[in-house]
Amino acid sequence: MEQKNNDVEKEEIKELEPNIMMIISLICLAWGIILSFFVVEFSSIGILCLIISAVFGLIAITQTKKTTRDISIATTIISILILIVLVIYAKDVMTKFHENVNNNMEETTSKDIYQTQSTQNNDDTNTSINREYTESEKMILKLGDLIKEGKVFDTGSYIAGEIPPGEYAFIKYKNGQYYSEEDKAGNIIDNENFDSFGYVKVHGTGNITTRGILIKIDAIQELGVSNAKEVFEKLNDIEDYNQGGYYKIGLDLPAGTYIVESIGGRGYYAIKSGPIGDSNIVKNNNFDGKKTVIVKEGQYLEVSRSTITFAQ
Repeated sequence: MEQKNNDVEKEEIKELEPNIMMIISLICLAWGIILSFFVVEFSSIGILCLIISAVFGLIAITQTKKTTRDISIATTIISILILIVLVIYAKDVMTKFHENVNNNMEETTSKDIYQTQSTQNNDDTNTSINREYTESEKMILKLGDLIKEGKVFDTGSYIAGEIPPGEYAFIKYKNGQYYSEEDKAGNIIDNENFDSFGYVKVHGTGNITTRGILIKIDAIQELGVSNAKEVFEKLNDIEDYNQGGYYKIGLDLPAGTYIVESIGGRGYYAIKSGPIGDSNIVKNNNFDGKKTVIVKEGQYLEVSRSTITFAQ
């Protein structure tokens, strides 16, 4: 009697197997389609799922009997468990996929943009497609050309000697505003967080880190502009910029009397004798409200958390 019951149980399990195989096959099929057609990066995994689906489907077909049977509760439970596992895995896969995309976007530097725009320019020329570039795109292309000539240096880290000594305009692009230079021992001798643009003196003694673009002073006019302020405006699609910056008098602003007005609290201004790395403070002040500032040609005016207007 006991042997008969065991045989019955084995027969029921055997009858259940094709249903389980078919369920797994259908789930793998759906999963394979999703990965293959909607998440390109994981298409190889999707193809593997499709292959598994085909294998289980074939096994189910060969084991299925001619009579149709209902799917048992046990089969349903197993299928749900498998589906839950796959959904959890899918969520993890999609999360990692989006993280990779975001990381790639964050790691894109202005050099990548120069290369992309140059490629687009070549494509447009080759296919006779004419498109009007924005001021920012035009400036990016010009900067890219000067990078090749060694007159402009892209964001990044440089060792001593890679950037020749001299005065450079620093241009903030997007969120890049930090600059620093070290001595031979690795000690920082100059550093600054620029609100927008400014000027630095490169000594050539040690490592340099720049999160903005460095342009040789005598190369600025090759960009079709007269000063760092204009480069910043065109590169960032801004007009008539008059807020925080490191202005060179006689280049960015004419000598004369200016009114600085704080924005959202205490503002700051400093009249300096030279660029970052080679300057002394002539006069500076933290203020709340408005101040009158008189500057001479050759001086530099640093303004932060403030607007600046030429006094009529």
